[in-house]
This record gives sequence, structure tokens and C-alpha cells, in this order.
Amino acid sequence: MKGLLSCPYPGTRNNYLFGPPSNCKGLSVYGKISRKPLKKIFVVFCVLGILLNLVLTSLWGETSNDSPQLEPIIVTASRIPTIGKDLPLGCQVITREYIEKHNPSNLVDLMRQIPGIHIVQEGGGRGGPASVYLRGGDPNFTLVMIDGIRVNDPTNPRGGSFDFSILPLDLIDRIEVIPAPLSAIYGSDALSGVINIFTKSGAHFPRHSVVTSLGSKKFYTISANTSGRSSTWVIYSITACREDDGMTVEGNEFKGNTLAPKFDITIDELTDLSLMGWFHKSKKNTFPDDSGGPKYSVIRQTEEFNIDEYSLGFQLISTPTDSFELRVKGGYHDKHEKRNSPGVAPGIRDPLGIPANVSMNEYHTYSIEINAAASPNRKVDTNFGMSVLEEKGLCYSSMDSPSIIRAGKFNLNRSLYSIFGELKFKARSGLALFAGARIDFPENFGTKVNPSIGINYRFNPTDTTIRATWGKGYKLPSFFALGNPIVGNPSLIPEKSKGFSIGFNQPFLSDRVKWSVNVFYNKYFDIIDFDTGPPPQLVNRDEVTAKGFESSLVMPITNDLSVHAHITYVNTDLANSNQELRHRPEWSGGMNIIWNALKELRFTLNILYIGKVYDSSIPTDDVELEPYSRVDATITWELSKYLSLGLGVDNLFNTRYEEVVGFPALGIRPRLWMRSEF
Repeated sequence: MKGLLSCPYPGTRNNYLFGPPSNCKGLSVYGKISRKPLKKIFVVFCVLGILLNLVLTSLWGETSNDSPQLEPIIVTASRIPTIGKDLPLGCQVITREYIEKHNPSNLVDLMRQIPGIHIVQEGGGRGGPASVYLRGGDPNFTLVMIDGIRVNDPTNPRGGSFDFSILPLDLIDRIEVIPAPLSAIYGSDALSGVINIFTKSGAHFPRHSVVTSLGSKKFYTISANTSGRSSTWVIYSITACREDDGMTVEGNEFKGNTLAPKFDITIDELTDLSLMGWFHKSKKNTFPDDSGGPKYSVIRQTEEFNIDEYSLGFQLISTPTDSFELRVKGGYHDKHEKRNSPGVAPGIRDPLGIPANVSMNEYHTYSIEINAAASPNRKVDTNFGMSVLEEKGLCYSSMDSPSIIRAGKFNLNRSLYSIFGELKFKARSGLALFAGARIDFPENFGTKVNPSIGINYRFNPTDTTIRATWGKGYKLPSFFALGNPIVGNPSLIPEKSKGFSIGFNQPFLSDRVKWSVNVFYNKYFDIIDFDTGPPPQLVNRDEVTAKGFESSLVMPITNDLSVHAHITYVNTDLANSNQELRHRPEWSGGMNIIWNALKELRFTLNILYIGKVYDSSIPTDDVELEPYSRVDATITWELSKYLSLGLGVDNLFNTRYEEVVGFPALGIRPRLWMRSEF
């Protein structure tokens, strides 16, 4: 098989297409992935889950409710655990309770309602990648973690961005979004911020659930979770999901299987061990990037992806005294991806087009981190530690073109050693000061020092919180950018950022109404861009500024009716150029309405607005996509404590719009679901 790996690098301002030719011979092990054994496992698991639920219900009867929830502790923004309102950053936290109240059809629709995030579902459905633009930054500027394990893939031609479309919603317990340069905490990749996704954890008593969904256009999902205590020392949670997104858009298909086990082990009174993992297989089809999609693509064959990905991790926590804690964390991430593309026909923007191509990528990484937290007194908290990150990336690809190099490959390794520290000082007056710094020693790129500082002040009479933060970020060039045989450049230097934000939170009516505002300014330097040459090559040259604000308001109208509204403004500017950056609306916003009509009956309405967006494709060249509004609605009926039924309608008014030029978005889609909990 021959082909060319082609996809616009996120840093390319002009978004030209290019690709590495590479040799694909001898790699049949990464051919078509068999799913028959995994299908059987999922069916058996779900059936056993239902039977186990019935048995446990008869043995235990009704179980007690969870204890009342306190202000959530944010673990991603700092290694010093802090409640959200005490942090200097404008963090966003999505809980399992929020997910089950709104019941979106997938993770992408859930994340559309987070202020500061614009997420693009390329391809019109989950067959294409879903990319997050956090406060105007490129998708590969955001570090993504699952249970604290890095999952960005630097072998892909998007510069290392993560595809959010592969994750099932029923896998997720909580999402923390930290929109700020955070290399002082996490080192490379945290230019715009960090998104940490936590899978479901175990319960102290038996808890089990089965959720099934059916929708139009052959949409369906099924998931099962079993959790509880297997012994005095072990709490477990195992989640299995199978999904088929159906034919949402012409040529777009997604089928995926995911399994996520997690174990919390009490070794002794002072030591706890957590083990976690997730395993994912999927097959995706869509029209190639920049092809113009079903609307403009001349070649009507679709591009196919086969993805095999998993992560394993552990965390050991020892607390010998009340004022000292030692943490040891480790993680391993492995990804194999095969991509077969029919190419893109010549068009207005590119008279040559993209030849048919195939690529096979491998990425492996492991990390270990040791840190110690000490609290000398009630006012001071400290954390110091060190970490090691090892990465290995391979790519084999080829293309069917007589005029360009027909085969190529890259095989790159690198190590990153780091030391870091944080300090938190909290005065009785309501003032809290934060400072952090990290020194990284990346292989072949010199020493990188990244600091951050923050302040949080709470005015007790009105409970007003004012916060501000400043920090730096950097990102090592991706393996694709360094090693691609056509456009790769081994002389690339790391991309850098610095930014600050100022915000406040103001509650009213005994904390029932909550209003927050964040103003931000981020600047990105030495951004990797594509130079047409000759020869065509990736270079460091661009400078981008992203500034704006985001605001949210949570307001109960009555005891049974509440509204959550949010709005985001982002202005991005490319230095010394009048060109507009792709996929960055200046204005976006939304509103979530929850109405508990009866004790057992709940209605939700999710309204999304996206302003005008600039995009480009080979058949059309640059275009401006029209603003649009979309409405999703759900009805949930709690038949009992153990069983609920729901009806959802995505895109209720069948709004016609395009997130990506030539790819029509999902039309109206009704769906039904049933949730059984024991």
C-alpha cells in the first residue's frame, strides 16, 4: 500500500497540506484490527453486570446516599491540593452529577458548554478528530491527561494534539480545565493550559450500572460499570463502553470499544496505592482534512483510521505525619494508528492536490515522578519533586505519486528530566499567594526554566474573590515536525508562551447565584509554521496574541428552575499579517436550563452560539463560515431509585451549519436511553 500522510499542522498559519512519504512494508501487524473477541467480551461483561446488579439488590436492598459534597478539591492546577475558589486560576470543573443532569450524547457536546473552549468536530461526526482551541491557542498547545497520564501524540501531523472524539462519556467521572500557561507545573506541552480527565472511581459499597442509548441513523451506545469493595483494603471500579456513532454525516463513521479499570488499595494506615488504566480500540472513517468534505470533495472515497491505544498508571501516597506527604506517580502510554487516505484532488488552493497515501504511527511514553509535600504551619504549604519522561515515536508512510519521494520514515527518541517546586502562603486576612517554578532538561534543547505566580484574595463581608496569575509555557517540537522526511526540520526550537489572567467570583443570595469573570492575555512565540520553500519545510517564525474574556452566571429562577449562562470573547492576532486564524470564533456562548417539573421528571435545554469562523480547503481556498445557534433538549424520567429513562433530541431545530468547510454538521437526531443503577 502506498500513500502520503497529509494533514494541516496546527501551527501552520496558511494551512497548506503536506505529508511525509514513508515505507510501509513489513508492517502487517498494524493492519486491520479484529474486533470480534472484544465484542464478545463487552456483551458478556454487560450481561454479567445486569445479573450481578439483580443479585446485589436482593442481598443489600437500598444503599445509603453519598455523604454531602463539599467544595471540590482541584488537583490539576497545583500539586498542592486546593479548593477551586482559593486558586488564582479561573478553573472549570465538570462533575459526573452535571453530566447525568444534562445527558449530552458525547464528550464533544459536553465540552462545548465550557467557557473559554471552542471544540471543533472535524468531519461533522466522530469519524473525524475533535480538536480543542483553549482561549484561542492551537489544539496542540493544550496538555491532555487521563487520570494524570499524558495522552498527547507527537507523531501525528497536528503537532501533538489529542482527539477528544474517541473517549466515551460514560467513562468519565470528572473533567478539570485549567486555562493558563502551566509549564511551571507540567513542563512541555502546557502552552495554553491543561485538561485532565478522570475516569470513574470505586465506591465503598456495591454500586453497579448499565446504560444503553439508541438513536436515529444507527446511533447506539452501551456501557456498564461495577464498583465496590472487594476486601477491607481494596476498592475497585471497572467500566466498559461500546459505541457506534452511526451515519451522522455522509462518509463519517465511528465505532469504538473502551475498558477502564481502577483500584484503590489501602496498604496500611499511612499508605495508599492507586492503580488505573484505560484501553481503547476504534475504527473511524471520514473525508480527508482540507478535502472540502461531502460538499466539495471530488474524490468520493473516505479516509480510514484504525486506532489501538492504552494507558497504565499508579500513584503511591504515604503520609507519615499530618504535615508531610510523599507521592510517587508513574505512567505508561502506548498508541498505534494506521491511516489510509484516498488523497485530495487538485483545487483552487493547491493545483497539485494530495496523492493517495497510507501511514502507520507508533508512540510510546513512560514517566515517573516523585514529590514531597510539607506544611510547616497552617499558613505555608510547599511541594518539591523531580520527574523523568521518556518518549519514543515512529512513523512509516508512503504515497502513490511518481513526482514526489515515494517512501520515508522517522524513528525518534527523547528524554526529559525535571525538578520543580511550589509554595503557597495563606494569611488570615483572606489573602493567598502562590509561586512555582520548574527546570526542565530536555534532550538536545538546553535547559528550560518556567515560573508562575498567583494571588487570590477573598473579601469576607461580601465573599468576593479576586484572583490574578502570570506564567510561562513551552512546547518541544513534535516528532512529526522534527523527523518528517518532506517538511521536517531537525533545527526547530521549542515554541514558547507567556500570559496572565485577572478574574473574580461573586456569589449572591447565600451562594445560590454565582457570577464569575476572567480576563486573559496570552502571547505565543516561535510558533512552528509551514514555509512553501523551495524546499517546503516547517520553520519557527510566527508570533500570535490571544486576548479576551469569559464570563459565566449560575442563577436559580425558582427552587425547580435554574439557568447557567456563559459567554466568551477571544481576539487572536498573527503578528505582521492580516490573515485570520482558522477555527477561532471571536464570540461564543451558551445557556443551560434545568427544570425539575416533578420530583421524578426533569427537562434540560442546552443552547449554543458560535460566531463567524474562518476556514480553508483545497477546493474552496479561504472562506468565512456563518454564525449559528444550536439547541439540544432532554427529558429524564426517574422511575425509581434504580431506573431512569430519557429522551434527547440533538440539534432540536435542525439548524444547518458547518464547523469545517464542506462538512455539514449533525442534523436533528432523536435518541433514547435507559440507566439502571443498583
